[in-house]
Amino acid sequence: MTKEQKIINKIKLWLQNEVDRTELYEEKFCENKDDFISYGRQECANGLLVLIKEWSRRKESEDDNDEVYWC
Repeated sequence: MTKEQKIINKIKLWLQNEVDRTELYEEKFCENKDDFISYGRQECANGLLVLIKEWSRRKESEDDNDEVYWC
């Protein structure tokens, strides 16, 4: 395993832990500023995990056309 792959694995583990430790899965359950921060961190971590998974499935030839955007 390359150094880069080890780093990516650590990033994915950290992101997954961020998703797992947050109990707020819908914004409507946020009651104060801290809840919104936790929800935002969880939402961001989950979005990054989805992007990493999507990018990992792509062939190298498709990488040249990368477009990064958030919905």
